[in-house]
Amino acid sequence: MVSGEGLVEDLERVQVPAVRAQRVRVQTSSVDHLEADIADIERSVVQQVQSAHVELGKSAVRRVEGNVVEVTASAVGYAKASEASFRQTVVGACGGTTLSAHTSIVGALGVAQRAQVTGSVVGFVGGREVRADGVRAVVVVASRLDGNVTTLLSQRQALVAGAAFALVWFILRRLFRR
Repeated sequence: MVSGEGLVEDLERVQVPAVRAQRVRVQTSSVDHLEADIADIERSVVQQVQSAHVELGKSAVRRVEGNVVEVTASAVGYAKASEASFRQTVVGACGGTTLSAHTSIVGALGVAQRAQVTGSVVGFVGGREVRADGVRAVVVVASRLDGNVTTLLSQRQALVAGAAFALVWFILRRLFRR
C-alpha cells in the first residue's frame, strides 16, 4: 500500500493494490483501490476510486465515488457523484445530483436534480429536470423534459413488448410450478 499525508505523484507503469493520499496522479498503471482528496487518472485501470474530485481520461474504472467526477474517453462501471460529467465515455450506471453526458453511451442515468444529455445513447434517464439534444433513449422519466429525444421504442412497440414479456413470464411460471 502506498500512503501518505501529502502528495503522491507520478505513479507510472506500476501495479499497486491500494493508494491513499491527499492528491494522487496515476498514469499507465493498475490500482485496486484509490482513496484521495484529488485523483487524476490517465491511461490506467482502477477497480475502485473514492475521492472528492476525480479526473479520469482514457482509463477504465469499475466504481467511482466523489463529489465532482469528470470523465473523458473512458469506461466506467458505476459512478456516484454530486456532479458528474462524461464525454465520449461508456458508463454502466450513474447516480447523482447534477449529471451530464456528451457523445457517450450510458446504461442508466439516475438524477436527483438535473441531467443534461447531448448526442448520446441512453438506456434509462430519470430526474426532475432533463435537457436533451440528439439523444436516443429507451426510457426517459422526468418531471420536466426539454429538447430532442428519440425513443428506441414507440409507445405502441413498448406496449406490445411489455405484453409479450408478461405473457412469456406467465407461461414460464405455470410450467415451472409443477
